Amino acid sequence: PVSLSRKKKRMEHPHKTSVLRYCEELANRIRPAGNVIAASAQRFLDEQSSQSVYWDWNRHHDVCEFINSLLLADVGKQFQLQPFQAWILALIYARRKAEEPEQPATRILLVEGARGMGKSTFAAALMVYELVSNDKRVTCDIGSVTHQMAGITKSYAHSFAEQIGQPLECLFNNNGPLMRNKETKSTLRMLAAKVEKWHGASPVIAFIDEVAHVGDDILAQAITGMSKRTDSIVISMTTPDPDRTRPYYSLRDVAVRDTLQGESEPQTWALCWNVDDDDPVSGDLEIVGKANPGLGVTNQLEAIQQNYRVMYENGNAEKRSAFVREHLCRFDDNISQFVDVGVWDGLQGEPALGKGDRVHVGIDLSRGGESGRTDICSICVMAIKAGTAHIKLRHFLPGEDILRLEKTKKLPFRDWQSAGWLQLHQGKYIDAEALTAEVKQITEQFEVHSIGIDAWTFNAEIRSLWMEEFQWPIQYRGQPQHLTQGCCWFQDAVAAGKLCHNGDPILRRCLQNVVLRTSPGGSMRPCKNSTDDMIDGLVATLFAASLAADFSHERPSMYAAGDVAI
Repeated sequence: PVSLSRKKKRMEHPHKTSVLRYCEELANRIRPAGNVIAASAQRFLDEQSSQSVYWDWNRHHDVCEFINSLLLADVGKQFQLQPFQAWILALIYARRKAEEPEQPATRILLVEGARGMGKSTFAAALMVYELVSNDKRVTCDIGSVTHQMAGITKSYAHSFAEQIGQPLECLFNNNGPLMRNKETKSTLRMLAAKVEKWHGASPVIAFIDEVAHVGDDILAQAITGMSKRTDSIVISMTTPDPDRTRPYYSLRDVAVRDTLQGESEPQTWALCWNVDDDDPVSGDLEIVGKANPGLGVTNQLEAIQQNYRVMYENGNAEKRSAFVREHLCRFDDNISQFVDVGVWDGLQGEPALGKGDRVHVGIDLSRGGESGRTDICSICVMAIKAGTAHIKLRHFLPGEDILRLEKTKKLPFRDWQSAGWLQLHQGKYIDAEALTAEVKQITEQFEVHSIGIDAWTFNAEIRSLWMEEFQWPIQYRGQPQHLTQGCCWFQDAVAAGKLCHNGDPILRRCLQNVVLRTSPGGSMRPCKNSTDDMIDGLVATLFAASLAADFSHERPSMYAAGDVAI
């Protein structure tokens, strides 16, 4: 039997020794470590000699021994607690307030790592220990994104409880607790990742699984519930999500920044096992090891390397993006789910657009930054020469409140303006007269065959001016059939190397933001990663591509390339 005594004095603490050695290896880069986890390890080591917190290593020994006594029934092996898991437990149970040793000094713990960290087993073991060791009547909550993930954690929790026996009791009702301590009446609940489920909850431990993938701000709800108690802690373990505007990142990004600057809030910890932004994407141990702290036990290098070959080396853009997030734990700005950004960068050159050339024009009209939107008005000019599409874009945005938009959306609008990529209009809206003058200049410089726009944003005033007074060749290109046509044409042109662009950073950002949605009928629609992202430059380009695709004699021949794009 495992002793749960918090007062029993021990001369040695092997788990403490293991954690300290592990953190020293991370901080000194003896073990593969990214910048964030190395900084967190150094913070932990610095605290060992400070008087800011009290360390209850007896309690830490108890929880480590308890978890190591459990059997993983599905694989028939004993739980083998890893140093990174013992470190997490030290921040939960050993790190106590110096003035109130009975209260935890860590109140918010954000853990980030690649797939295969053993989140489900760890969460289940942690909660079972809390129900056994806490002599108060408490509630423990686990937040789960999907029923499938909830079922895995629930299965482990029940298995561990059955191994412990009395006083734990497994419950099997659908809506109530999944476990309780019959002596203290403490319960363990599994809650869906929805705000209404977490409203009013005040558990002693709130564990939120894969919180980065949750649209609802249940993290804020959990922290609100934590404020009702002095002994509670909020814990999250997650892999990254493609949408960096998820509520999780508001807290996570601040915690990571503070960690790197050495200015962390005492109650908040960010343990982020991930590769650095400048690391190459690789299946090598020194890269994979940064994001996979349980390598060799909770997951295997050979399996990750196999996924590297299948998903990254031989996969499409979406699979490459998934590999970087799931196995290297990095949201990679150099990965697009629409086209291969590496191939795109290789197509940069000087587009051949001369006076009098026959061109197609795509225009994504927008009102601009009203209500905090980052919609940019983009104009794409495309000419087909010798089977290659040559494109250039201009972009426009209202300049009012640009500083706030730049800060909140994390986009370098003023840098783009200084470099000549973006033109700022005065006021809150795109200047219709200035935009008309821009299109008029294009019609005077080139032989404009057609202009593609979206009828949804084409208001009556502009429609009358452009179509009736100037009689420009306007065509609507926002319908599903035209967007599908433009998407296929554009992807084929990029894959076959039959496109030339000038390195427009706004268009490149649009490519990184886009997610391609396909309907059951096969229609394709470019969508944003989130409502705050921008894809306007790409939409304008797709309108022009759709127009070019209508004229088969102008379409770049995909069969002329070294590789055939199918």
